[in-house]
Amino acid sequence: MQFVRLLMYVATAFAYSPPKHEPFRVDMWHKQEAVSPLGAKFKVASPQANPLGGTLRYVENSGVCETTAGVYQASGYADLDGSRSMWFWFFEARNSPETAPLAIWLNGGSLIMIGLFQENGPCRINNDSQTVSRNPYSWNEYANMLYIDQPVGVDILQQPELQQVPDKRICTLDGGHYGPAFSHYFEQQNAIIDAGQGNGLLKINLKTLGIGNGLTDPLSQYPEYINYALNNRYLQTESNDIIQSANSSLYTSGGCLEQIQNCYDTKVATTCSSAQDYCNSHVLFPSLGDRNIYDIRTTWLETDDYPPDFSKFLRNTTIMQLIGAEVNYMESNGQIVNQFHLTGDWMFNSALDLAPVVDSGVRTFVFAGDADFYCNVRSLAAIFLYITYEHHQIFGVEAMMKNLPTKFQTDYNSQSLANWTVDGVLSGWYINSGNLSYLRVKDAGHEVSAYGTAGLAIGQASLLFFKQVMQGLPISST
Repeated sequence: MQFVRLLMYVATAFAYSPPKHEPFRVDMWHKQEAVSPLGAKFKVASPQANPLGGTLRYVENSGVCETTAGVYQASGYADLDGSRSMWFWFFEARNSPETAPLAIWLNGGSLIMIGLFQENGPCRINNDSQTVSRNPYSWNEYANMLYIDQPVGVDILQQPELQQVPDKRICTLDGGHYGPAFSHYFEQQNAIIDAGQGNGLLKINLKTLGIGNGLTDPLSQYPEYINYALNNRYLQTESNDIIQSANSSLYTSGGCLEQIQNCYDTKVATTCSSAQDYCNSHVLFPSLGDRNIYDIRTTWLETDDYPPDFSKFLRNTTIMQLIGAEVNYMESNGQIVNQFHLTGDWMFNSALDLAPVVDSGVRTFVFAGDADFYCNVRSLAAIFLYITYEHHQIFGVEAMMKNLPTKFQTDYNSQSLANWTVDGVLSGWYINSGNLSYLRVKDAGHEVSAYGTAGLAIGQASLLFFKQVMQGLPISST
């Protein structure tokens, strides 16, 4: 896996926070300097004893995004080989970086800049889309944050192990497929290394896995598009007739659920990609109506986009030079989207990867904003069948959680959602079971950290749950 290869040497580099903000141990890395096409002065580091090879090219302390005095940052490229590179951006913790855990952020649909500039990074894009402001609720208030773009060819990427360190942790966030798949792979490889067959590779010390608004088990989650469209805290998204038609397409012979089941059974790419096409065009989008798929409280036609777009900021040549970017920021890549579609990846059942990760003892946290339609809370409930609160049935993400075959399944399903408060303000509903937790975040869309319920600042609630999970604690109220 190309991404795992990159992760091992990028994360190893930033797993240490010794004095003077030196991210690379001298005895582990060769270092030199280079200049980018735009004139940025790169430091170049390559591991002395890494069987995977690879090189890091990065600029330090650009002054972009993180403006807190004395807080180290580095951004640049991890070169897989001579033609393929992946973008990363590291921010040291604002508080006690030497003992703070290390968290890795992955956006499920690529584009880590979304999480960085619109959700939990040290700065947030302003409404003018050209300037940023310091984020007081950035996740690097608590952890050393490493943002890594994947796959090759997205954002400002070029295209054609963490050792067990005391007080350090890894958290991969977002991606209902990526999170479970990578984490399960890490656990499998660690077992091989423990058996003495790792050929010199280092273990990835995975302690925590978080998944935000993820599509993990489509067979459980797709029926919840219908349920959520009819029953959510905000509004019915489409007329009864159209929703009923979408429901018929879901259950009819040869319909959506049957096609998803065929995908699960055969794992044939064309079968799975066809299921995606049918289910999205006959179930998902019809039941959505004209609502915004990431926040049903708005429509696609509304011009005041939130969160604001950050493309102009990243395409500013001065900013590009400062952070070490070598090519223009690209918001999406249709070729890569099409390649993923052709693999059938969308409809794969990643609950089969997630369950053994939970059972292995990894602290696992699933969260969802209750205004998101794409991976709505009903669909996630089906994964972890229905539970009730405030006389409403729970939604999609929760459906996934209910069906997740872990050793905690019976205990999890015996519980009802409990109120979650932040500084006394009702901010969501949660369930804890063993090392597994689920949180439904009140008044939040798909990008949970970009929102704030009445009485709280934007991002305040998400920083609290991030701290609790990274500390290995159950979700609890304050």
